[in-house]
Amino acid sequence: EYAATVEPMMEEAVEFEVADEAGSSFDGNAGSDSGFSTGSSSEPVKRIVIKNASLTITVPDPAEVISAISLMAERMGGWVVSSSTQQEYYYDAEAELTRGVITIRIPAEGLNSVLGDIKGLTIDPKNDVSSEQISGQDVTSDYTDLESRLRNLEDAAESLRGFMDAAEDTEAVLEVFSQLNDVNAEIELVKGQLKYYDEASAMSSIAVTVLPKYTPVEPLPYEEPKWAPGEVFQDT
Repeated sequence: EYAATVEPMMEEAVEFEVADEAGSSFDGNAGSDSGFSTGSSSEPVKRIVIKNASLTITVPDPAEVISAISLMAERMGGWVVSSSTQQEYYYDAEAELTRGVITIRIPAEGLNSVLGDIKGLTIDPKNDVSSEQISGQDVTSDYTDLESRLRNLEDAAESLRGFMDAAEDTEAVLEVFSQLNDVNAEIELVKGQLKYYDEASAMSSIAVTVLPKYTPVEPLPYEEPKWAPGEVFQDT
C-alpha cells in the first residue's frame, strides 16, 4: 500500500513547468555582455553567450605563425585544443609548402583582442585575411530552464529521502530508493549541461587555417614550333 502511495507523490514531485519568459526582452546583440530584465521583474539576469570565431590567413611561414598563436593562447590563460601542419604541393608555386590548422580556447572577454593579434601576424591584414567569422549563441533561456529543472529535481530528491526514512517495510524502501536513483541520475545530467554552458561561455574557441604566402611561378611563354622540312621528311 505504501508503494502505491509513493508513485503518484513521486510523479507530482518531479513534475515542473518552465516559467513563461514571453515577457523577457534584450537587445539581441550576441556579442554584448550586458544583462537584460524580464517583464515580471526588474532584477537583471546574467546573459549566457557562447562566442566562437574562425578565420583563414595567409603568411610566409605557417609553422612559425601556428607556434605564435599557441603561445598567444597560453599567455591569455587559454590552451591549444588541436594543432597540425602538413606539406602540400602547390602546382603554381612548383614546390611543396607548409599549411596548417590550429584551434585554441581563450577567455571570452579577450576574443576580439586575440583576433586582432592573429590578423596582425600577416604581412597585409587587408588582403591576407581571406575569411573571418564570429558567432554568438545566446543560451540564457536554456540555462535558466536548466536551473529551474535542477531546483525541482533536487526538491523531488529531498522529498523521496523523506519518504524513504518514513517507510515501514522493505518493499516500500526499495521502491523509493529506485526512484531516488533515477532522480539523482537526472540531477547529474542537468548539472553536466549547466557546466558545459558555464565553460563554453567563459572560454571562446578560435579556429585558424594558416595558408602559405608565395609568388606563383610565371609560365614560360608559348612558342609556335618552327617548320622544318627536313625533319618532316625524316618523320615520314
